[in-house]
Amino acid sequence: MNMIMQSPDQPLTMSSLEIAGLVEKRHDNVKRKIETLAKRGVIDLPQSEEDQIETGHGRKHTVQVYYLEKRDCFVVVAQLSPEFTARIVDRWQELEAEREKRHALPNFSDPVAMARTWADQEEEKRRQAARIEDMSEDVGALKLLSEADGAMTPTNTAKIVKMRPKDFMAWLQRDRWIYRRAGARSFVGYQNRIQSGHLTHKPHPYKDREGFDKVREQVLITPKGLVAIGKKLYKEGLISEVPKPGDQGDLGV
Repeated sequence: MNMIMQSPDQPLTMSSLEIAGLVEKRHDNVKRKIETLAKRGVIDLPQSEEDQIETGHGRKHTVQVYYLEKRDCFVVVAQLSPEFTARIVDRWQELEAEREKRHALPNFSDPVAMARTWADQEEEKRRQAARIEDMSEDVGALKLLSEADGAMTPTNTAKIVKMRPKDFMAWLQRDRWIYRRAGARSFVGYQNRIQSGHLTHKPHPYKDREGFDKVREQVLITPKGLVAIGKKLYKEGLISEVPKPGDQGDLGV
């Protein structure tokens, strides 16, 4: 299996070698497509490692393999062979199910395993609390963070900052957060906003009018992005107040 499995809080990756097999393309063609998309800024240039593959004669040789996270994997496949999108969707579901199984509940009859699990959970809670505290202190937007449930669509974000979705979407475009590619219906995030952790993308599988499986990118605003947006909207006078820590008042428009 050509995949890097890291700790639960780190993303899964799929290798360019496995992608090539799933979409029935030569591995060198897949790598070239990855490098082209990275040069254009559509994806980040992924991690590269050496891997051993076996030839038809039983011999092994070393190849350079790229490891892509989920979003970039879907982007590459959409460019290479969109007709194989369903395979990639199914494979990612398998990988995520495998990781969930690996990190299932510990053996409750083993006190050592229980103690280790408890310690890991407590450490993760402390890390999460520190991250939230840093973000809330940075802009005094505790209420925004408490209402954010992970990465959100722009429409849901508009509700939190109490702006009309139409006005909020227009502001996101003016402030160069999102844009539409020529001929596309859905919005995507600017690469610098993605690299800074303010935006992310989620692949959204759907069927076109002919019944073919397709995937389009859905742009999402992260909690970090929500904080930055709240601060900017307040400075521009589009919301009347950014709540300070401990302030339970509502945001005004």
